[in-house]
Amino acid sequence: MSLTLCMVVKDEINTISTCLEPIIDQVDDIVIIDNGSTDGTVELLQEHYNITPLSGTLEAERCLCKADLRNRVFDEVKTDWILSLDADERLDQKSLKYFHSISHDSDTKGYFGSWINHINDAPPFEDYKLFLFKKGFKKRGLIHENVQIDIREHGYKAEWLEGFHVEHYPETRKLPAKTELYKKRLQCAIKNEPYWVRYHWFLGYMYFQENRWHDAIKHLTYAIHSDARLMPVECLNSMMVLTSIYAKQGLQKETIDTLKIGIILHDKFRYDFEVAINERIKPWIDSAFNYVHENKLDKIIAYRFAR
Repeated sequence: MSLTLCMVVKDEINTISTCLEPIIDQVDDIVIIDNGSTDGTVELLQEHYNITPLSGTLEAERCLCKADLRNRVFDEVKTDWILSLDADERLDQKSLKYFHSISHDSDTKGYFGSWINHINDAPPFEDYKLFLFKKGFKKRGLIHENVQIDIREHGYKAEWLEGFHVEHYPETRKLPAKTELYKKRLQCAIKNEPYWVRYHWFLGYMYFQENRWHDAIKHLTYAIHSDARLMPVECLNSMMVLTSIYAKQGLQKETIDTLKIGIILHDKFRYDFEVAINERIKPWIDSAFNYVHENKLDKIIAYRFAR
């Protein structure tokens, strides 16, 4: 199966080489778009890898949307499959070898892999991400864009790819500014597309991490009461964090009511491909109910998510 690595970069001279080096010989093509690097990233790509990146600009009226640039890159792809990575992500050679070795169901249009996040000096934590998908599908969303929505809307599925691991090493020096920028972009996105549940989930989670519980409750509540067909996991994640907030406040009734919504959502969407591969959600709901019955609300804690 032919495969193209696609990337959007800006000022990644400290990270781009460690992303490319392990896998450059295992992909058929590489298409990169740069949106304004001034640190020598473009020159490095040209001189060391013979890659001349496309040039792009993030538009303020589109909330600095990266999906537009990513989809422009995807349009350049000539291969059957796309591998989408950021410069601060590391994929080992074994993962791609495994991808090339398996047979693919015709209805499977994408693959999730394990995403191990190394944030500052904290212990690494695992999340997941859809890294591989068939050409023809697009990233959707003004921020925190993904391909799942497009795959779901077209009636196809994505699967878990066992043995596919990506390590994520965001640059510590960039994190404070990046966090503030993400928050502003999420606020912009909600203003432009208030119905897009994924924005409310991520902004609610950011507020939760900042202990701004009133603001978090507003957005997470919106998410769990929204139409979850295209974004069921975002609704379930919102339920989990909202439950944790109520539990921290000692609000037993609100905790139980939110968990009941979670059960309804999970039962309704348990056959969705992303809900199906997310093996943590249902056990978490069950354990949270047990803690409520044991009057141990302090034990109800949402697991950590990557942003």
